Amino acid sequence: MNHDLLNFLKEQLGENKNYSPDIMLYKDLNLYGEEAYDFLIRFSQKFSVDILNFNFSRHFPPEIDIISHTIFNLFKNKKYLDLTIADLEKAILKGKLE
Repeated sequence: MNHDLLNFLKEQLGENKNYSPDIMLYKDLNLYGEEAYDFLIRFSQKFSVDILNFNFSRHFPPEIDIISHTIFNLFKNKKYLDLTIADLEKAILKGKLE
């Protein structure tokens, strides 16, 4: 894994997490809503990755309160596309996240 990306993940999300390439940002790291948006903005700035064509709503649910989130999870039908750490590594190499 890219050493700079690993340091960035630890700085942004915490030291004590598993950051293997197959880890999914939403499902495994519980990133969604404004927190996920802010994370991607910081990622974009740090690594000069263009995110203008990235469809955020296809990968992350909106931010909602904990009660609504519980109800949402019971009845959700929408499947979100996985965004993994490997995808972030590829975006760094390509200069864009799509």
